[in-house]
Amino acid sequence: MDNQMEIIARNIKRLIKENNMTQKELSNKIGISPTTMSDYMNGRSKPSHGVVQKIADFFNVGKSDIDTTYKDSISPTNDILLIYNKLHKERQERVYMFAKYQLEAQNEELANPDITVLEDYKEQRREKIQDLEDADWLGIVSAGNGEWLGEDNSEVIQLPKHIIPLEADYCLTINGDSMEPMFHDQSYVFLKKDVELHSGMIGVFILNGEAYLKRIWFENDGARLESFNPKYKDIYVTKEDDFKCVGQVVL
Repeated sequence: MDNQMEIIARNIKRLIKENNMTQKELSNKIGISPTTMSDYMNGRSKPSHGVVQKIADFFNVGKSDIDTTYKDSISPTNDILLIYNKLHKERQERVYMFAKYQLEAQNEELANPDITVLEDYKEQRREKIQDLEDADWLGIVSAGNGEWLGEDNSEVIQLPKHIIPLEADYCLTINGDSMEPMFHDQSYVFLKKDVELHSGMIGVFILNGEAYLKRIWFENDGARLESFNPKYKDIYVTKEDDFKCVGQVVL
C-alpha cells in the first residue's frame, strides 16, 4: 500500500469511528459507491481532490486532516475564521481580546523603532500596563521536538489580566514553532488541568519525560500528537510509552 494512501485510509477510518458511522453510510452521504469507499479504506485507490473535499466538508474538518499533502496549502485565515465561528459568544470575546492585545503590542513595536534593548522594551510595557494579575508559571513547553518540564520551575509571574483566560489554572512559555500559526515561539500558553482527554484536543502532554504542546488524536490502541506547522512530523504514542496529559489549552 502506498504510504500516502495508507495515511488517507487511516484518517478516514478515524473520522468514521469518531462519528459512529459505517463506511456505507459515509459513501451514501458523499455520493460514491460502497465499493469505491472500500477501495479507499483498503488502500487500493486514492480519492480525488473532489472526494477529499466532500469528506472534509461532511465531517467539518480541513482537507489536511484527511490527506496531509494539503498542509502547505491551508489558509490560516480561513482556519481561524472557521474555528472562531464555531465558538460560543463568551469564547469569541476572549479570542478577540487576545488578538487585540497582540495587535497593540505589534503596533507599539513598530512605533518605537529606537528601542533596541529588550529589557528597556519590557520596562516600557510594564509602565503602560496597569491591570496585572498573578499567574502560576510552570516553565517551558516544546512546540518542536520536546522539552523537559519539571515542577521545580514553578513560580508566580504577572501578566496583563485581559490575556489570562478565566478557566486557566497555569501557564507555560512556548519554545519552538511547531504550532505556528496559532501558537508562537516564546509566547504564553494557558492550561486547564484535570480535563478529560478527547481526540482533537490541544494540550500539553508529557511523553517519556519530555513536554510537548500538540493536538492529540486517538487511533487504534495508541495516540498521535500533531503539529500545526507542516514541517514537523506527527509523534506516535504506544502503550509502552510513559504518557500523561498536563492540561488542555484554553483561550
